[in-house]
Amino acid sequence: MPDVRTFAVLSPFVGGDYYGAVIAGVNRAAVAAGDRVIAMQTLDPGSHSADYGMPDFRQPIAWRYLDGVVAMPGAVSPGYAQALRDIGVPVVLIGHELPGVQCPVVLADNRAGVGDAVRHLVRHGYERIAFGGNLAAFDVRERHEGYLAGLADFGIDPDPALLIGAPDNHESGGAAIAEALIAAGMPATAIVLGTDRNALGLVQTLTQAGYELPGALAVVGFDDIADTRFLRPSGFISRLCSVTARRRPHARSPVSCKSRWRRSTS
Repeated sequence: MPDVRTFAVLSPFVGGDYYGAVIAGVNRAAVAAGDRVIAMQTLDPGSHSADYGMPDFRQPIAWRYLDGVVAMPGAVSPGYAQALRDIGVPVVLIGHELPGVQCPVVLADNRAGVGDAVRHLVRHGYERIAFGGNLAAFDVRERHEGYLAGLADFGIDPDPALLIGAPDNHESGGAAIAEALIAAGMPATAIVLGTDRNALGLVQTLTQAGYELPGALAVVGFDDIADTRFLRPSGFISRLCSVTARRRPHARSPVSCKSRWRRSTS
């Protein structure tokens, strides 16, 4: 019977519709291959957000027992990931890159998904299309690039006034975007948000302020989380539109990446 390999997933949190869903997917792939997964939270207990800096996580937990590590965005520093590689533990990054660390990266097709959403909006007559999100996040920066590409396909120059930053990827960030739009006199007719949680916060804030959506503003999120399927606030006529995160064609599952690494170096 072959030895059971042990993989660790390092993540700021180990639950929720993003971190929890990815960890569950890694676990399914590992179990299907006869392996096992340990999920490790790198933020301190009681933390509420992973959007405000890298955790000070330095503990070499179970390093000598690991056959590979999957690192989520904002989980560990480049130095931590490189230290694992230096002792021969392969590392795969999900949804981000780390400066100076050369290893496989699994990414969503952020640019294409948002570009398609923008093109869809333009074909339906929208031209004043805003983008809102936390540009400190790797995925959101790529989504903004897709937004710019979608506008460029129709010869639309991006208006700097329609780029609205958010302090985080959560509902509070979306509320901040909504407040900025209201303060500016609602300069957009449609908006693409960096995440669905931003979109949920924006929708709630705007509807509470008396705006009828999507009449006053068409809203598109990203991630297709379950909460968007049940959004029915007063005045919101249809289900929130959300871009599904497709994996890039060249990317493999994290467990597959590590399996190939082990075979090629054994």
